[in-house]
Amino acid sequence: MNPPGRKKSIPSKLINAVLWILLYVTCIYFFVTFIAPYFGWWNEKLEDRRISEVSWLMAHFAFGFFALFIAPFQFIPQIRNNYPRVHHTMGKTYIVGAILSSILVFYLLTNYPLPGSIPSLAFLDTLWLFTTIAAYILARRKQFTIHWQFMIRSYVCALAFVYLRLFDKVDHLTGALSFIKDEDTRETVIDWMWIFPVLITEFFLQWLPSVKNKPGEEINR
Repeated sequence: MNPPGRKKSIPSKLINAVLWILLYVTCIYFFVTFIAPYFGWWNEKLEDRRISEVSWLMAHFAFGFFALFIAPFQFIPQIRNNYPRVHHTMGKTYIVGAILSSILVFYLLTNYPLPGSIPSLAFLDTLWLFTTIAAYILARRKQFTIHWQFMIRSYVCALAFVYLRLFDKVDHLTGALSFIKDEDTRETVIDWMWIFPVLITEFFLQWLPSVKNKPGEEINR
C-alpha cells in the first residue's frame, strides 16, 4: 500500500491485488468459522457465558464487519482519486463501525474468562480506538499522508483480532505452542501475540523509512 500521490508499478499493483484478495478470503473464513458459532442457534454447545452475551456480540461483530470489509477499499487510489465522495462516505462508515465495535470490546472484556488476556486485549482495543480517532482528526486537518498511516495502523489493529483467532486455530492444528502444557496459559500467550503485526507495521511505516532517509531529512514533516 503506497501513500497518496505515489504511483505504483504494474507488478506492485498485481501483488497488492493478490494480497487484498487473500485478505478478503481470510476475513470471510474468519467470519464463517469463528463468528457463526457464537450464535446459539448455530451451535448447541456454545458456552453459557457466550449465550448470555449474544446480543452484545452480535452488535460487536456487526460493527466489526463494516470495519474489516470496508477498509481495503479506502486504500484503492482509483476510488480515492476518482470518487472522493464515495471514499469519504466509506471512511466515515469505517470510523463509526470501528469506534462502536471497539467500545463494545471493553464491555465484553469485563466477563472474559482468561484474566491474563484482559490487559492485552484491552490495550489492543485502546490502540484500535486511538488510531481510528487519530486517522479521522488528521483527515479533517487534511494531513493526508499521516492520515493514511494511521488508517493502516487502525486496520492492522482490527485485523489483529482476526490474527489471534486464526493463530489459535493454527496452534490447535500444528501444536506450535504445545510446549506450553497448561491450556489457559497457552490461550493467554496467544492473546498477547497481537504485538507482532503491530510492530511489523511500525517497522515498515516508520523504522525502515527513518533508517533509509538521507542525513538531515525527516519523514512526513
